[in-house]
Amino acid sequence: MSSQELGVTGRLARSATRHPWRMLGFWLLIMVGAVLMMGSLGDALTDQGGLTIETESERADALVEQRLGDTEVSQEFVIVKSATMTTADPAFGAAVGDLVDRLRAVETVSAAVSYLDGAPGLVSADEHTALIIADLTGDPEDAVDSAEPVVDIVESANATSGFEVMTLGMGSINGEFMALAESDLARGEMIGIPSAVLILIMVFGAVVAATIPLLLAIIAIILAFGLTGLIGQAFDLSFFVVNMIVMIGMAVGIDYSLFIVQRFREERARGHEVSDAIIRSAETATRAVVFSGMTVVIALTGLMYMPDTTMRSLGIGAILAVFATGLAAVTMLPAVLRLLGDRINRWRIPFTSRTHYHEGGSRFWHRITHAVTARPWISVILAVGVLLAAASPYLTIEIGNNGVDSLPDESMTVKAFATLNENFDTGAVTTSVVVVAPDVTSAQISGAVSDLTAVLADDPRYGEITTQTDTENRLLLITAVTKLD
Repeated sequence: MSSQELGVTGRLARSATRHPWRMLGFWLLIMVGAVLMMGSLGDALTDQGGLTIETESERADALVEQRLGDTEVSQEFVIVKSATMTTADPAFGAAVGDLVDRLRAVETVSAAVSYLDGAPGLVSADEHTALIIADLTGDPEDAVDSAEPVVDIVESANATSGFEVMTLGMGSINGEFMALAESDLARGEMIGIPSAVLILIMVFGAVVAATIPLLLAIIAIILAFGLTGLIGQAFDLSFFVVNMIVMIGMAVGIDYSLFIVQRFREERARGHEVSDAIIRSAETATRAVVFSGMTVVIALTGLMYMPDTTMRSLGIGAILAVFATGLAAVTMLPAVLRLLGDRINRWRIPFTSRTHYHEGGSRFWHRITHAVTARPWISVILAVGVLLAAASPYLTIEIGNNGVDSLPDESMTVKAFATLNENFDTGAVTTSVVVVAPDVTSAQISGAVSDLTAVLADDPRYGEITTQTDTENRLLLITAVTKLD
């Protein structure tokens, strides 16, 4: 083919085949840059979700911080429980006192209060469970780091004290979500990568050919991580973006490169020279990959319109993974194929699939295609039936935000939440706040506030109600303890 007859993918492939080492050197520089940018990935990720648009509650928070200062304090609610002893037993009191002393000695804990300090409502009705409230220092956005030493103390006490000790708070909850995401990612890699290698070997029948798609996927993931670290310097990104990049990167990286490598092997089997086979593959398989990637990216941009940090982060991660894979498939993969040539079929595995051709195509797929086209309606009915069966779980899907109930049943957070819900009516985990501004001294506002507090006091869903005003009487804060449901 002449240069005039080639499309963009064909011209890029021709350039890569003429200068393969130069192209690989270019990609080596890209990888070095990506690894360097990955160093800032930790600072770019956050465990805080939330909306990216200004809401009424955010305006209220801004008013409170402006008039009353930063009133938001992260807390951990440490639960001490015994099946046999009550809080009246000296051993119980000694265990709680020891925990309080250890918590107060932590640098990130500003205060720790228990029933031993005379605080009301921190003992359950049956007196078998006590609550310790620990106030954390620092910004609430850093609650995970602040709560980490508290969680360590609780886990140590749970293992050695003879009591059941648990903790619950935004820091420990988000920390457990992050740890679960990391463990799921590691577990997925342990299962997914060996499975992918096995399937690729079965498809290609050669170790070298099976390694190429996996290698391209790993390179694309590294590049996507580097780009994420760069983008994260300007935007908040959820830590879930890491899972998305690995998942999508492995999927499209293997899929796209498998498509191209197999087409290259087919063109070589038809007798075309290595360079010509690469260019023909680029004009067909690689072009299809590019259009597929563009379609995926366009579809994923819909997530960017969601005013939510987590959803936008998932969209950014998936888009970067697809972009990195497409770039590697168009530029790096032709250079690798040019250097390998027929060595891509080395280290063949006995009793695995080999490329056999019948009338220009694989015999296996030729038989499948012939069977489908011979009885199209039966094939359509069977295919639709399989798809409907695969989609049937959607009929019972439960949609909602991630909460404590989405964690495993054996999770400490789940057990702590259930214990707190069962034994305490303090609503310690959450409060409802009403902000009134600006003229809080008028008769009309005072009457409305009195009516509201009276309604809240009569509502069994709320506990203690407090009010607070700023020094200029331009803001009134009504805080109602929300009982756990």
